[in-house]
Order: sequence, then structure tokens, then C-alpha cells
Amino acid sequence: MAAVKACNILSTGANQGLCLETIKQLLKDSSQKWHIFAFCHDPDGPKSGALRELAKKHPSVITIIRLDADDPCSIKESAKKVGSLLGNSGLNLLVNNAGKMGSGNIQTSSVEDMKNNFNTNMIGPF
Repeated sequence: MAAVKACNILSTGANQGLCLETIKQLLKDSSQKWHIFAFCHDPDGPKSGALRELAKKHPSVITIIRLDADDPCSIKESAKKVGSLLGNSGLNLLVNNAGKMGSGNIQTSSVEDMKNNFNTNMIGPF
């Protein structure tokens, strides 16, 4: 992995896939002092087990924060938590990878399912 100079990192969708692997790779570089804010929809759920284990091993590095990208209140609350922890130092890197995949296809998905996916994947990152 190429050298990354960021110190304060916010990662959405951090409990699985590319973001979880990115966090694992960052943790391999012990020359940096990272603070990683790992956002995920259900921090206590079964899909977040690997992230919770990493946070237990690196409690001074990883802060897990619940974020529902569909919910403006959740977004504001998450931002407030990060702001209170960062103070004036700010973020250096955003890995915005939260997403949702529908349960079906174009023929079987309901309009409500499509709206939920659109809200999470398109509007949520903004």
C-alpha cells in the first residue's frame, strides 16, 4: 500500500468489504498515528464482528460510530460525535463507501425498496 499521510480518517461502510480491508491495511503501518472513525449501520450486529474485533485490538485508533446514511438525524449525530472528538484538528481523509444493495432485481423490487436504495447510495453521501 502506498504511503498515506492522513491521520484522522472517517470511513463509512467500515464493517465490511473494501473499507474494512482499508482499515486493516492502515493498521499495518505502525509508523503513523491514526485515528479512524469507523461508521457503520449496525455496530452491534453480526456483520460488524470483524470491525469490533479490530477496535478491541486497537482501542486508541478505531472509534466505531453508528451511522444510518438514510437518516438525516443519524448523520448529524454522527458528525457531532466526530467533531467533539476531533476538536480543531479536522479530518484528513474520507472513505465514503457506505451502500446498500437491493434484495431482488428490477422486476421484483418494490418502489419502496428502490427509494431506500437510492436514498442510501445517492443522497446519503451528500
